[in-house]
Amino acid sequence: MLTLEKLIVDTHSDFSPWSAVSVGFTDDRNFVIELEYRGYDPTELYAGADDHASDYDLLAIVSFDDAFKIARRLGVRLTELPEAIYDRFGEDYDDPESTSPHVESVYYDILGFINGCGVRYRTEKRLVRD
Repeated sequence: MLTLEKLIVDTHSDFSPWSAVSVGFTDDRNFVIELEYRGYDPTELYAGADDHASDYDLLAIVSFDDAFKIARRLGVRLTELPEAIYDRFGEDYDDPESTSPHVESVYYDILGFINGCGVRYRTEKRLVRD
C-alpha cells in the first residue's frame, strides 16, 4: 500500500488479464510507479493448476530527491505529485479501451516522462502469491 496512492489507469473490470497502474510514496519517501498484473498462464490452466503463478507487480522506484525534481518540473508540491501524474496520464475508470497491453503502455509512457526529466529509477519485479 502506498501513501497518497493514485490510480492512473486500469483495465475494464470484465477483462482478463487485469492490470493497473498506480503511483504514490513508500514509507521511506520513495516515489513509486506500480504496474499490477493479474492473469492466467495458459500452460498452467491446461495442466489443471488453478493458481495465479503469472501474477506480478512491477515497480519503478524513484528516490525522494529525484521525485522532488519531477514535482518541481511539473510546478507542483511533492505531495501533489501523484495527482499531477494522474492529470498527465490518467484515464477514466472502466474505459472499454483499457486493455492490459494499453495499461502497460501507460506505465512505460510514465517511465519515459521520468527519463525525460533527467531522473533515474530502479525497477523491481515482485511475484504475487495469494
